[in-house]
Amino acid sequence: MHFKLMDRLLDYGGWTYDPVSIGAVIEATADKLTTWGAPTPGIGEGKTVCLYRAFSNTLGRQPTYPNQTSGTCVGRGGARTVDLLQAMQGAWTAFASSEAAFAFARIEVGLLEHKQRPPSDGAVVAWVVEAMRKFGSVLRCDPGVPATDDDDLAQKWGNDRKEGVPAALEALAKRRIVKAWTPISGYTQARDAIASGYVVIFGTSRAQWGRSLPAQRDKQGFLTTRGSTGHCWIATGVVDDRQRPGILLDNKSWGDDWVAGPKGVLEDMPDGDYLCEADEFDKIVSKGEAYAVSDMEGFEPKPLDYLFY
Repeated sequence: MHFKLMDRLLDYGGWTYDPVSIGAVIEATADKLTTWGAPTPGIGEGKTVCLYRAFSNTLGRQPTYPNQTSGTCVGRGGARTVDLLQAMQGAWTAFASSEAAFAFARIEVGLLEHKQRPPSDGAVVAWVVEAMRKFGSVLRCDPGVPATDDDDLAQKWGNDRKEGVPAALEALAKRRIVKAWTPISGYTQARDAIASGYVVIFGTSRAQWGRSLPAQRDKQGFLTTRGSTGHCWIATGVVDDRQRPGILLDNKSWGDDWVAGPKGVLEDMPDGDYLCEADEFDKIVSKGEAYAVSDMEGFEPKPLDYLFY
């Protein structure tokens, strides 16, 4: 991608911080959180975990996604969460619809359930996490769903209350709900959740890139905080090294080439990903919201041995 066009990605976030909505979603689902429970404390200590390898194991490749063109990052992050959960369970059906995830989050959860009017563009991560648990996921094999991310359709479904997600697709989505989720307060909880086979999705105002792209990873594959944002993306791995522990972050809402440079300790790190230091991730969560999402109903998880170093 041409650098000037790439820099336009910096304008495409879409995460909104809304503590009232976050609190309402957590309160409304408290019973569901307790039925799952938190990962065992310390289970990820000293481990390197590569959940992203489930794609290569299941699909034979790492997926690619088109660049974001509007504030749909929360829907895209929710869809990629479902994609990875499917891959880890070894029972792949099809990629998830980010358009439906965006609309479910904004309309069914934010507006209709919690009476919180969505922003002009974007969404709250708690909304999409609750949508995955209650309304499920539309897949790209479903009738009338585009083959890849379509931000124009996401905006249509997510902003026109008369349109919304078509009723026929809503019925299909309910067959594919996630079992539960739990809030994440920082790196240590995220590390243990990832080591337990759960994907972490988060939104924050804290960025790891400057005013121009591509961002440049350092020799070990890390980016450090540079500026602010309003964006949602996901965590798909962890390197709990004593000297420099880090969490692997997937920002494929911006495609594969928004970040460049060495991949360091994770030689097979997917394009579009980077490592974030543990204390930096603590600050990311403190300036936003984060959740670990469990496996999907209807699929039986496979052993995770091949995901570990």
